[in-house]
Amino acid sequence: MASLWSCDTPCVFSVWCTSAFDAVSSDGITALPNGNYVVLSSGWSNGTVTSAGATTWGNGTTGTGGIVSTINSLTGSVTGDFGNRNSDQVSNLAVIGLSNGNYIVPSGIWDNSGLVDTGKVRVVTPQNIYFNNGLVQTMSFNPSTISTTLALGTNIILQASNDLTLDAGTDIIVSGSNGGVLTLQAGRNLTLNSSIFTANGNFNAIAGDPNAIAADREAGTPTITLGAGATINAGSGHVILAAIGGNFVNNTGSVTPIIANRWLVYSTDPRLNSLNGMLVDAKHYGTDFTGVTPTYAGTGNWFFYSVTPVLTITPNSQGGTPADFGLTITGFIDGDTTDSSGITGLARFGIDNFTGAIGQYNVAYLTGLFSRLGYVFVDNTVSVDELTVIPAIPTATPETPATANTQPAVDQVLLISQISSLEESILFLPWENEKSAKDDKEDLLDVKNDGIKLPIVILDDPFNVGCKNPQADAVMVKQAWTQTIPNSMKAFLNISNLAN
Repeated sequence: MASLWSCDTPCVFSVWCTSAFDAVSSDGITALPNGNYVVLSSGWSNGTVTSAGATTWGNGTTGTGGIVSTINSLTGSVTGDFGNRNSDQVSNLAVIGLSNGNYIVPSGIWDNSGLVDTGKVRVVTPQNIYFNNGLVQTMSFNPSTISTTLALGTNIILQASNDLTLDAGTDIIVSGSNGGVLTLQAGRNLTLNSSIFTANGNFNAIAGDPNAIAADREAGTPTITLGAGATINAGSGHVILAAIGGNFVNNTGSVTPIIANRWLVYSTDPRLNSLNGMLVDAKHYGTDFTGVTPTYAGTGNWFFYSVTPVLTITPNSQGGTPADFGLTITGFIDGDTTDSSGITGLARFGIDNFTGAIGQYNVAYLTGLFSRLGYVFVDNTVSVDELTVIPAIPTATPETPATANTQPAVDQVLLISQISSLEESILFLPWENEKSAKDDKEDLLDVKNDGIKLPIVILDDPFNVGCKNPQADAVMVKQAWTQTIPNSMKAFLNISNLAN
């Protein structure tokens, strides 16, 4: 766990002790190649642990002031961690400066838990704290030192395997206009309860960092929280907040807590966040934090979510043919709609064992739809037999008046296929009963081989022709047939053509 806090001590360019025999700087001061320096104090006491030792980094340009502590120094945890003095009071604590500004602190008698004098060599980065620094320790850092370092254009990385917190009242205010990049990385939670002003430097904050040391990380969902009154102002810089596998909470009381050229917030699921009205330009699902901004998000402020929500497509048929398919879309989250989700494309369906015959068929969505927000589409497998093919209703054909020579032919095969049993019974209504209809049908079809000729038979006059002897006035009867019998009845009677 790491915590940032402000120091109430007057700012003077010196370091001093708080306990007798701390002997701050008694082991010397080592100048680093870049002009900075390290103060060596093997006799410094870490609380009740005497002679734990400390090395304190100092800024060669602005100076460094304050009490030697775990805040501003690399410190030992047990007596003799950083060496001790021999009988001649000569210390074996030494520092070796490196060309990049870092320095090495060797300690041959450092204890590794219960193993005595195992020794350790530490590479110290003055402005950075990494996951493997201060294992199983709670560390604090002076925000004014961080601000001063960033103002020089120097980048700072602070890592904590568990939680990292910017306490209330510890604002990081970087002077000037060319601040360095500030990166905060926590293995679990990252909480900002104060303001950060980077002087146009980029600001990165990561919770749930996978590089944290697992043994130091406590259980819990990673969360980035902007506390009451907290603000982030990066000016022309960029801001990235990433809660990997976790959530984002805006408790600042502001809908615009971040000011930057652009900002990006990564989390798992919008339904698990607390935005409290925070405004954003755009969002996208199915996007994990990788350290590389997606190409489609070239401008603007974005929320990215690792969850990939699923929209369910339920096909249906209104008219009984594949051409009449409609669809219903369900499964929207975070207040999205069909329009706001930017759904485009042409849905493609598959029909199981479709023959075109009357009956029901299962229809499944296959592909073809896309969403600007990153939704994916699947078929509603619970819904089955969505397509029902019904008998086609014959199209009424206007009767053509009889001519001197011909009567239009009737496609009896087509029409017979369209006559249902119900329709047949309706067409037979003019006859008194089924037997009478059968007899009349047989009589009517008694056609001579030498041409179409109406039979000599007395009918029950089912169509109200007005005569009882068709032979006496054959022309009249034939005209009555052509003008009275529906086409579908002609087809049922197998009469394909009736000439005058």
